[in-house]
Amino acid sequence: MRKRGEILAAMIAARNQKSTTRKRPHPTETEAQNEDNEKTTELTDEDVAARAKQRKKDIKSYRKRIIYSSYYKDEEYQYRHVILPQAIARYLPHFDLLTTDEWYDLGVRQAEEWKHYMVHAPEPHILLFRRPISCAEKEAANESGVDQANRADVLSENEETIPTEEDGSHEIAANPSINESKQHVV
Repeated sequence: MRKRGEILAAMIAARNQKSTTRKRPHPTETEAQNEDNEKTTELTDEDVAARAKQRKKDIKSYRKRIIYSSYYKDEEYQYRHVILPQAIARYLPHFDLLTTDEWYDLGVRQAEEWKHYMVHAPEPHILLFRRPISCAEKEAANESGVDQANRADVLSENEETIPTEEDGSHEIAANPSINESKQHVV
């Protein structure tokens, strides 16, 4: 029986012989292969146009399947994530942050102050966005202002002027037909 050291030495010698006998390609052969690869990867203008058309079609048809998370925040930023369907995700540039125009072109619809800040490597179809808290506060203030304006419009629609007999002035009264419909709803 052979000793353990002899067996290891024989294995190492066999490995060294295999590595020295391996044929390496000549530099001119690799250059020729690279040229062949470049020829096969070149796309014609028709191919590029067809791919762009298919991309637009996919994005348009799958835009409704984009999932937007609710907001979450810390002291500095407000965050959200957007999950793209796989049909759209295949058009993502790999492991690059997207500009506003790029994520908008992919069908993501949100305010422009959102910034794509991180790529989640295991799931690149999940886009992670953030924006400063100050932007979120401005948006909330604008929404509350719009809500108040909408309430004022609704109130003015529900009111009508009724002339009074005493001094000829007009008195504001609520529209009875709207009030009745509100009573039935409650």
